[in-house]
Amino acid sequence: MRGTRDRSQLERDLASALCRHIGYTTGAYHLDRIVATLEVFRDSPSAYLNEIVERARLFVTDQSEDSQDERLPGDKYLEEIVHFAQAMSLITTVSQKHAQVRRFAPTERGRALSGVRATGDKKFFRYFLTKTILLADADALFPVMDYFYSKPAIPSHVFYHNFQNSLRMTRWRWLKRAFSQPLLYSRVATNISWLSTTQRGSIDDQVEIISENTARHHSTPRVGWLQRLGILDTHSRNLTMFGESTRTALLGKDEYFWLGPAATTQQELGITNDQQAGGPYEDTFDLTVGKLSPSEDESRCLVDDTVGIMRDGYFAAKLVHAAQATLTLPIEYIKFRSFVDGKKYEWTSTLSRLFSDHRNEFERLSAKRGQVGFYKWKGF
Repeated sequence: MRGTRDRSQLERDLASALCRHIGYTTGAYHLDRIVATLEVFRDSPSAYLNEIVERARLFVTDQSEDSQDERLPGDKYLEEIVHFAQAMSLITTVSQKHAQVRRFAPTERGRALSGVRATGDKKFFRYFLTKTILLADADALFPVMDYFYSKPAIPSHVFYHNFQNSLRMTRWRWLKRAFSQPLLYSRVATNISWLSTTQRGSIDDQVEIISENTARHHSTPRVGWLQRLGILDTHSRNLTMFGESTRTALLGKDEYFWLGPAATTQQELGITNDQQAGGPYEDTFDLTVGKLSPSEDESRCLVDDTVGIMRDGYFAAKLVHAAQATLTLPIEYIKFRSFVDGKKYEWTSTLSRLFSDHRNEFERLSAKRGQVGFYKWKGF
């Protein structure tokens, strides 16, 4: 993988891993409504902002507070829904930079999530949605999880405030060690939202400290997100088993430092081995993976179950103008089953067996970019 990304890309990836926090003053937006922005792309490869807003306006869920209000949400609120979907990498801007009207398209992860939803497997959907949100918002969600895990004798927003400010200082000190040359340091630091650098990129920049009021606005609404994801029990206010597994998966050496960039990013940037921060990393991140090897019967059953997922989710996950769907759908299902079954399933070997045993029904297609690729279902 070394050499496939230029230095600017690597620096942005590293900075993004140090800023996994959706940058709004509140997270009080219902997750299902955010995901529902993908519905407008069911029959269209792209859509304008106003089209997504109108689709989101029609969304109603029994679990949403705004569904119990006769007033329809306003445009400003609904535009923020679109921004949340973009921050979670469910959709991306495809219009020109200076276009007066913005146009969006679903990302590969967004189409995969649509496919997961179409399968009707609620636990699988919760699992994949959780991973998707953590890639965008782990820095904000982890301390909320950790508060309900450790139950300290202080208010939740105070705990969140202390956690965030301590984490930022720890990361800042690490950055200065990892990039001892001021020029290299400043190239990364200028991409980090919580660092205020000088015009000359001096190493004597400042870490922005959040207030307790900001901490309250960020942390309180995310409690509802954790409940929706099944991470936090609504009644006992304790982490569920799924919640404890999620929290554990985010820990590195018994503490949270980050959900890191791709595993090779630090090496490619020239950070010495003794200064590299450990995982978890975004390209290898999973919830607790089973350690027991599956039997032959279990492996065969997994292939059959994965085939069902690929059929059920195909039309929601596939490209509009091409008969191919992202392989992210079956790959994530295999990882999900490894978590649920407690078995060490390998997605590479499982897919190889699947496409061999079901060659008359499925065709594997390579990717123009990346390593995931697509599949075509020939049975519809």
